[in-house]
Amino acid sequence: MKNYLLVLLVLTNFISCKTSSKNEVEFTRERTEIQHENVNFPEPRGFVNDFDNIFTPDQILDLENRLHAYEQQTSNQIAVATVNSIEPYDEIQWYATDLANYWGIGKKERDNGLLILLNKNKREIWIATGIGTEKILTDKIVKDIIDSSIIPEFKKGSYYDGIVKGVEEIKVKWN
Repeated sequence: MKNYLLVLLVLTNFISCKTSSKNEVEFTRERTEIQHENVNFPEPRGFVNDFDNIFTPDQILDLENRLHAYEQQTSNQIAVATVNSIEPYDEIQWYATDLANYWGIGKKERDNGLLILLNKNKREIWIATGIGTEKILTDKIVKDIIDSSIIPEFKKGSYYDGIVKGVEEIKVKWN
């Protein structure tokens, strides 16, 4: 996926899950360029890449099946990744974009991929969309999905349920 429209939501505290203007993306801010060659990105395992070991094997299998079936129906690709570090990046939105590009999420000719990236340690979640995806899943729509479907479950400590609800809401909006 090239050129992602990023939706940034910093979860400064999963307990209170308050969003303020200081937590929103500053699109005018300069990005520190980090070359892919200088980053040791993990290799993808499938649609679900639980590098932080948040999900059970059954939860991973269920998510894999949901995402694979959706890709078969629509050709749209959704990947989920959990990480415990975004080193050498300071900001997760750039890590999410570069990771999605590195993995090649979505069909190149349609640029129809989406990455949901969770860093539980930093209490951050990002959804990076491809150019083809952002025409339908705008910043506002994705932020609403995060706020209404994902965060309420995260507040309960239910990361799997939050991701599933977010994925299902994305699928409904993206069709």
